[in-house]
Amino acid sequence: MKKIVLFFYILSFNSIAFAAKVQSYFNQNESKKYIDPYRNIEKNGDDLEAVLIKAANIAKVSLDVAVQDFNITNYAKALVKAKKRGVKVRVLLEDQYNLSLAKITPAQKRELPQELRSKVQEQQDFLDINGNGKISTREIESRDALTILKKGKVIVRDDRLGPKSGLMHHKFVVIDKKYLIVSSANFTRSGIHGDFNSRTSVGNANAMLAFSAPRLSQYFLKEFNFMWEKGLFKKSKPYREPITFSMNSRNTLLKVQFAPTSVKKFGVKSSTNGLIAKTLKTAKRSIKSSLFVFSSQYLVDELEKIKKNRPSISMEFLVDPLFATRYYSQLLDMWGVKMRSPQSCKYEKGNRPWRLPERDGGIPKINSDDKLHHKFSIIDNKTLIFGSQNWSKAANEENDETLLVLQDESVVKAFAKEHRRLYKKSSIGVTKKLINKIDSINSKCR
Repeated sequence: MKKIVLFFYILSFNSIAFAAKVQSYFNQNESKKYIDPYRNIEKNGDDLEAVLIKAANIAKVSLDVAVQDFNITNYAKALVKAKKRGVKVRVLLEDQYNLSLAKITPAQKRELPQELRSKVQEQQDFLDINGNGKISTREIESRDALTILKKGKVIVRDDRLGPKSGLMHHKFVVIDKKYLIVSSANFTRSGIHGDFNSRTSVGNANAMLAFSAPRLSQYFLKEFNFMWEKGLFKKSKPYREPITFSMNSRNTLLKVQFAPTSVKKFGVKSSTNGLIAKTLKTAKRSIKSSLFVFSSQYLVDELEKIKKNRPSISMEFLVDPLFATRYYSQLLDMWGVKMRSPQSCKYEKGNRPWRLPERDGGIPKINSDDKLHHKFSIIDNKTLIFGSQNWSKAANEENDETLLVLQDESVVKAFAKEHRRLYKKSSIGVTKKLINKIDSINSKCR
């Protein structure tokens, strides 16, 4: 009887619910609007932070958060409130993000790479509530997420004691061992709402899945405890094979695998990239992918084999503008073009441009302040690949990552809608600008 009651338990907050076994959210959803709580502007999208906050508000026993980067104030406050209610709250971060950016001096900031320098400036501008150019202790304690957590006695740890190579790149939350949130977004303003210093930024394009599934949630908790309780990160963790979960009430099938995998020991087919390739091979009509990074030579070679066996398959691949035309981008292979490294003048090892190019790949036209941060692919409008994992060798073999393969009609339909939204606003195929870039590099490398 208790299981029946649990299944029909409903949590509602605007469009946010755990009533269904799985629910999808998109921070650029054109059919929804909300007010960005930090810039006080209306924007399209599901409020992903509100999903996180509502989940924190219903927690009765435990909240386990594993995310690479975290700076959203209101969620930090929700976690502290949960802690005060007696909920056991644990937050796990990537080590380079487990620090307050408020105290970094101008001299220190000048020594940072440009991207990190901009991140520090954005955080300091956000903390400077009165705009006087100085950040007070009161301002830090009221707005800096990590300071709020630590002042609220929420334990925060990172992967500092793990292997030096690779990242703690997970983005998931387990609530009461019953509910689970898996995200492509880091828990940051830029990842969810938009850059604080830009009125036009709409946030990096991201998605989030919320599950009401005790067995699945407890499996993710086991992954969390490898890191939290045993101090095992990345390559130090044991190999985990794909595990399948059935949610029969919605005819939902879900396969989960965590990275990294030692390819030398277990082979690439046993890895998360191997699971991606195996899933892609089931395609009969179409593969539609929206990816932040696509640099895995193994995966693009497998795609070429699929295309040779089934030439009629449509392959719509979108890659973030920052990475789409770098020399290691596998979108270039699909287009049948090759590019040298501007630094070494060498081609990527194993580089294999397609002899029969696929012209449906492209680059989305998005705000210059934002990124295409998705990591999903849709096969035949029936199966979804989703998670924190970028399609790269490093993610597969070095990082702590989540990979899901999901069959659920409503969820797949929602992701297909998101892909169409991005695809219709994209530059498709090889551009003159790209050819000029390749010619310029080649001329310098003679």
